[in-house]
Amino acid sequence: MYVVSSILLFAIALIGQQAAQALPAESNRHLHKIFRYPTGTSTRSGSYIVELHAEHDARAVKAASAKARSILKRSVGQFSIGHHYDSVLKGFAVHANEDLDPEHLARLPGVRRVWPVRRHNIVDSRPVAHTSIYSGQHRHTGVERVMRELGLDGRGVKIGIVDSGVDYTHPELGGCWKTPGCPWQNGKDFIGDLHVEGDANPIIKPNPTPMDCYGHGTHVAGIIAARGPRVTGIAPNATLGMYRVIDCQNGSSDDIILAGIEAAYKDGNDIISLSIGQQGWSEDPVSVLCENIVKRGVVVVVSASNSGYSGLFTSASPAVANGVISVASIDNWEYTGTQIEVDGKLGNQTITASVPSNDKLRFFFEKPVPLVLGVTAKGSANGCSAFDRSFKDKVVVIGSGKCTVNEKAINAQAAGAIGVVLVIPEVQALSAGKTNSTVRIPVIAVDTSHQQYLIDSVTKGPATIAAPKRELVIVEDPAGGQVSGLSSNGPTPELAIGPVVSAPGANIYSTYLVANGGYDTKSGTSMAAPYITGVAALLKQAHPDYTPAQIRSTLATTAKPLRDPKTHLNIHPYQSGSGLVDAYAAITTRAQLFPSSVILNNTDIGTLTSIPNVHIPGSVRWARRTITIQNSDARRPVRVSLTHSAADSLTAWHANGTLAPPVRVWPAESSIIGDKNKLPQVFSVDSQISSSIGPRQHRKIDVIIVAPYGLKESERWFYGGFLNFELTWGGSGDDVQTYVVPYAGFNGDFSKLDVLAEPTSGFPQIVDTDLKTHDDLTTFGAAANNTLTLEYRLDLPSRLVAVTLLDRRNTTVGYLPDGYIEYATRNMQDEGSKLNEVEISGTVYTDHKLSKKIQVPSGLYRAQIKALRPFGDVNKASDYQTWVSQIFSIA
Repeated sequence: MYVVSSILLFAIALIGQQAAQALPAESNRHLHKIFRYPTGTSTRSGSYIVELHAEHDARAVKAASAKARSILKRSVGQFSIGHHYDSVLKGFAVHANEDLDPEHLARLPGVRRVWPVRRHNIVDSRPVAHTSIYSGQHRHTGVERVMRELGLDGRGVKIGIVDSGVDYTHPELGGCWKTPGCPWQNGKDFIGDLHVEGDANPIIKPNPTPMDCYGHGTHVAGIIAARGPRVTGIAPNATLGMYRVIDCQNGSSDDIILAGIEAAYKDGNDIISLSIGQQGWSEDPVSVLCENIVKRGVVVVVSASNSGYSGLFTSASPAVANGVISVASIDNWEYTGTQIEVDGKLGNQTITASVPSNDKLRFFFEKPVPLVLGVTAKGSANGCSAFDRSFKDKVVVIGSGKCTVNEKAINAQAAGAIGVVLVIPEVQALSAGKTNSTVRIPVIAVDTSHQQYLIDSVTKGPATIAAPKRELVIVEDPAGGQVSGLSSNGPTPELAIGPVVSAPGANIYSTYLVANGGYDTKSGTSMAAPYITGVAALLKQAHPDYTPAQIRSTLATTAKPLRDPKTHLNIHPYQSGSGLVDAYAAITTRAQLFPSSVILNNTDIGTLTSIPNVHIPGSVRWARRTITIQNSDARRPVRVSLTHSAADSLTAWHANGTLAPPVRVWPAESSIIGDKNKLPQVFSVDSQISSSIGPRQHRKIDVIIVAPYGLKESERWFYGGFLNFELTWGGSGDDVQTYVVPYAGFNGDFSKLDVLAEPTSGFPQIVDTDLKTHDDLTTFGAAANNTLTLEYRLDLPSRLVAVTLLDRRNTTVGYLPDGYIEYATRNMQDEGSKLNEVEISGTVYTDHKLSKKIQVPSGLYRAQIKALRPFGDVNKASDYQTWVSQIFSIA
């Protein structure tokens, strides 16, 4: 783990391989305290979080903020001191209406770090293949058995939910707020309904209660603790708190989120549930706070995020924080929907469509009604403009378009339609989205397998549609039980396994805003995290003395690894953690295993013939690790046996070295596994492994894990698998419990990998204002009307990236704008931020804070990128990957 304070030591010798290339030494010893986020990170101008050293108490925090107020009055125009943090994270927030020089804050006595305030969006649902069930997933996770056989319901456990608020008027969520017997006994609104995060100065005017106006928090709350009859939460009798930090448009920022998390901690919650995240490192402020809270004895559960289609290294912060339980999403096994019957020239078909966009507007047509294409006279069928024809008493089929579902429905409704069926191929979802109270007709959607039939039926017409069943139908999903494609993948930037465990997250039917029908289906790790929160509450109820580390380890080691249906190997731990949670196994466990995962970020190379029980000739990569097994049974000894299950190998790259989102899997199918040397192997070096462990005793078991040596290291594979421990108590073959410890690592030397994109990908490159490249830039010139831009992409996270300008003597003259990034994340390939961009205009900065600006003389220059490789030393020049551009002119 790196520390921010190392930055100052590196600033002097950052760039050059020779002393002549070093930048001028920083004169201000406080600059290293100021944190810079990667280019493209949305931050609020003039707003900062000031972290003080840990010894500050509440009075000292108040005094420090008063000192800041006094100093800022002399140097800044309008400003305000925001939230104070005086429990786990010590500090305060500062907001200015103009750009505030953070150096003023860094100079304050007792300041440890100064962070810019990031803007946030909640880890919201994304559409997937189907919608969800009521609570049938409980059968697959052991929750139903816990309720039936053990009678656990979360009673006595306090859960704090940091989210968008809750519609506590919902009858299945208690219909109350802080009254006797009400589940909601804690919570607070930190943001209010007037807040719009995109505004320059968002209005923060909290309401008296954390009433939800976005819906996400209400959905999450139902997963944790809904009381039925339509939605059965996992811990319906837990004591709940809601800390509203998300506005009505799904916006927030670090300072508000930190305040909500701290309040949840100070209210004495046993478990804090977070479905919030942004790409980052464990050094981010929200991650730091969560890590500290775990150290204070509170369980923190976090969604992994929804960037799985971008490949590896996509788990977000604070899911990457040390000690938290990060959660992956599993597709549900069943889904609910509306049954429709379509009849026309192509024949009759019965289709299960989505639940309606508003639960109050049931899609019910007992007798067939005309079904037509919602098209304008100009041929537009996207529903985004007013229709110029009547659809009176007809159901219309509407396709893709850059407008909301609500707008489509309003236009159809205005034309007299009595219902809408959506066919939106690019979404590939059986989800109609949500409509508001202005829409008075039902809206449903059909999945991709039926869309073409529906379109052909209405274009070849005439066609009719009927929906004779008033109630939703439950349909089995053959794809259920697999990791959701949207679920973010590990590893963390430090190569740790994350997510920790998996839970149902795709197609989850739960409570929603009463005004919007009261129920909704959502998908994402936002739904999986509260599921694990509820299971953790049951485990805490059964074992009140368990520490956060014990709860985390128990949930992980008793989970069930998931099987890849194509390869018949296990799903890699980077995608699923230990596998699907098993609540019953966790609660009835009689053993503890530590660590709960094995990280192979360093391996030895050599022969293994001298190690007992291991006979692999030649030189291979291998690691020796120790697992401690604690027999918790007070009366009976336990015998241990060890087996091993290999997982798919993963790579983030194609064979030619270019990035491959989503991840590439080996083997592609079971028939090509062939040589076992392409799979990792595990050997026990403990000859006494099968001997008994006495009651309340423990044993350390050493294993040798051998990396695949039949896979090409040049293709950069990540391998993994599971150590399977079978524990048998009292000699009875029937008294057996199974445990898993996942392992994962890199098939090669991870520290030697380049972090910049392969040159064959075309990056880095220098382009003009029209995004065109030029073979010769020596006469092109970065003049006022001829600005150049350096574009580069990170395929791996990097602890430090510096982009500088070199003169003709190869001497560094300064950092380019946005040319200094700490804790940089890899660039996503299916989202908005695809590249890092640095402007070349003759302006450079002589300090890494990018505050001391100069203009270089006209002439010829080069741009240089230095990106720290994994696990690199910021002070060691050889640990950087260096790229130098072609020569260009600055006029």
